[in-house]
Amino acid sequence: VWHSGGKKWRYELKFRKGSKTICSLLAKDGAFGFMVVFGNREQETFEARRGEFSTMVAAVYDAATPYRDGKWILFDTRHEELLADFMKLLKIKRKPDSTS
Repeated sequence: VWHSGGKKWRYELKFRKGSKTICSLLAKDGAFGFMVVFGNREQETFEARRGEFSTMVAAVYDAATPYRDGKWILFDTRHEELLADFMKLLKIKRKPDSTS
């Protein structure tokens, strides 16, 4: 689903499963972002698996502001070494289909 990027971004592309957003890709001139929103259960899962993630991912997670609907975690995508961590974050957000 395409949206405007709000105040700080020009574009937002949300990937959804039903009514639940899995992640969002954000874009503006010269920059791209990757965002996941973790609810309470997903935050607990991340905390239990924190050692599997890079220190940069853990620092961004820790700095993210918790809201009533979850913790909105926004990453700068210029760091290619974080791509594997992004995939692990998505697995916390949504378990892979058993058919794949």
